[in-house]
Amino acid sequence: MQEADAQLIEALRVRCAIQGMLMNQSEVVRVGLHVLADLGDEDLKNRAAKLERLATVRTKPSK
Repeated sequence: MQEADAQLIEALRVRCAIQGMLMNQSEVVRVGLHVLADLGDEDLKNRAAKLERLATVRTKPSK
């Protein structure tokens, strides 16, 4: 996970805590998944297009 994403999760945890909801990282991610699932196709596509792509890690083929 990128550092910026970890910081975003922590900021969301703090926001939830201020509202009286203590959540762990996994719960924040799960809420995000449910929010994404509720988006229409066009909104999902637009949000996904804004996401910074992670570099692909390639491994050497096994011999």
